[in-house]
Amino acid sequence: MLVLVKKLNRLLGYSAERSERILKLCQLINVECKKPVDPAQLSAAAYMHNMGMAVILNCKDDEEAKRQAEHNHPMVGAKLLAKHKGWEEAVEMVKTHKERFDGTGFPEGLVGSLIPQGAFILSMAVMFIDAVWGKSGSEYNKSAMRAVQMVNFESGKGFPPHLVESFNSAIRKVLVAKSK
Repeated sequence: MLVLVKKLNRLLGYSAERSERILKLCQLINVECKKPVDPAQLSAAAYMHNMGMAVILNCKDDEEAKRQAEHNHPMVGAKLLAKHKGWEEAVEMVKTHKERFDGTGFPEGLVGSLIPQGAFILSMAVMFIDAVWGKSGSEYNKSAMRAVQMVNFESGKGFPPHLVESFNSAIRKVLVAKSK
């Protein structure tokens, strides 16, 4: 699966390391949660969340088709993962990782506790990693603190406040470890 994920990242213009960075941050946030989600399910979701974006590769210069493919990518990725038994939690995380705590997300406009905790963890990790490293991974010139502010700004809007606190605890540990 990792080979496929890295290849898709490259085709979409992302760095090969993006998925690994997202996975590591998801795991760190999860450890800080009072009730962590199954780490194997979260790992599968972290690797598979963007699989549905492969549809964009077929859209060429059709901007409306690209927009529609991006909007539908959580469902496409979830359907791909659902073909494999035992990954039901991961399927739900992939399907809902673009939903928002306040109900303004997509594809279904779910709100609050209707969205799995793992989807929020994944979404926070993606937001942070993409803000710091950019799409290609070679753009590392962005402030980690600015990325932390972006995630914190979404407390109560995009993410539940208690999970933003778990994110902050994980990031503090990462920053402290890097300073040593």
